[in-house]
Amino acid sequence: MPPKPGEISRAHRGVLILDELLEFDTKVQEALREPMEEGSLRLTRGSKVVKYPAMAQVVATTNLCPCGDFTPGGRASCRFSLLKCKSYSYRLSGPLVDRFELLYFSEKKSRRRL
Repeated sequence: MPPKPGEISRAHRGVLILDELLEFDTKVQEALREPMEEGSLRLTRGSKVVKYPAMAQVVATTNLCPCGDFTPGGRASCRFSLLKCKSYSYRLSGPLVDRFELLYFSEKKSRRRL
């Protein structure tokens, strides 16, 4: 069966939104590096190589801790240890983060009932 385009190729000239990026397998995160850098994706299956366009604006969201309350510079009301929070956030590779133009960290606001 010949290789077929995936999500990043379908997002060519558009926006690819990756929700909860740290929940993606490490191999999947690493596979995003080349298309984000090159604007194309090469798939090899046996002796066949296919190149797909993959120039997309990639937007990713993630929590830095499984509980969702940890923010850089503060602990908020995180129920996990700092070590667990750090080990979770270390799943995001530096080379992948380098391919994003903008990083934004927000503090979680408490929700009040009206």
